[in-house]
Formats: sequence, structure tokens, C-alpha cells
Amino acid sequence: MTGSADGTAKLCETTTGKELITFGGRLSWVRSVAFDLTGKLIATGSWDRSFKLWEASTGRELSSYTNKGKYSVVPAVTFSRNSKILIGGLGNGNTILWDVEKENKIKVLKGHSSMVNCVAVSPNGRILATGGSDQAIKLWDLSNGKEIKAFVGHKSFIHSIAFSATGEVLASGSSDKTVRLWDVSDL
Repeated sequence: MTGSADGTAKLCETTTGKELITFGGRLSWVRSVAFDLTGKLIATGSWDRSFKLWEASTGRELSSYTNKGKYSVVPAVTFSRNSKILIGGLGNGNTILWDVEKENKIKVLKGHSSMVNCVAVSPNGRILATGGSDQAIKLWDLSNGKEIKAFVGHKSFIHSIAFSATGEVLASGSSDKTVRLWDVSDL
């Protein structure tokens, strides 16, 4: 799955690279893409201030959300482990939790002072990590939306985060040319 500056996302065959489906309907750069764990759903986040939910097998758009206001781009998307929540990191520093089945906003997490560039869910599905242009990583309890921990240490924007398979370590990558490992085993 790829996102592109031409406003599309494309699903390609992994061995040949042949394009299978083009997901369109964007006005701007598709900045992020994510599959749910079932492989049936795809989410895209875009510079046009929206995220969209797609049926992976057909490319049919299932729902969408457009963020209003200044700095409203959607540079990061992921799913909860049970595929019931679509998570979108926003350009205004917020993170939105979207109910996939009911197609509505569950909660807005406010904690970053600038763009949320990356989002990741822990292997047990309980913790959401967000990384931002404010050089901070925030950990959130997905069951109630409360911030439970913050990490600082990078000297520039955080562009990627990932949990280890055990969920005990969180890795972050930054424009400061470093990768940091954070102990999250106590959560």
C-alpha cells in the first residue's frame, strides 16, 4: 500500500508490484496509510484535512472525516488492535479516535503543541503512542483517552514510532538523526 502526492493511494501485488486498486477522491497528498489487522480495511490520511476508510478488496470508500480549522492535515493513521477504532494524528496537535462501525468521533486527545506525525498502538491494544513536531512522545490509555506518560529527549520532529513485539520497548525516530528506545514495560 502506498500513498502519493498525486492524491491517490495504491494497493499493489507484493511479488510483481502490479497495481491492483487505486484509492482516489483526494485533493492533496496522501501522507499516511494503514491496514487493520484483519486486512479488510484500509485507512488513508491526507493533507486535504481528511482521513478515509476503505474496503481493501474493492477500493470502495466506507466513510470519511474532515477535520476543520487551521493546521488540520492528517499526517498519521492507524487502527486499534480490534479494528473498531481508527486513530488519526492531526496537524493541530490533536489525535482523533473514530468509531469505525458507528462512523463518528469518539474522542479528541489533546496534548501535543504541534503536528502529530506518527501514531502506534501497543501489542496488547491498551496503549496509544503519539509522536509530534513538538519533539514529544505521549502515551495514552485507549480505554479512557487519558495521557499516562510523556517522553522528551529528541532535539527535532519525531517522525516514526513503533512498539516492540512484546510491548515493553517503544522506538522513536527523529529528524535529529537519532533513534531512541524507551522503556514502557511498567505500563
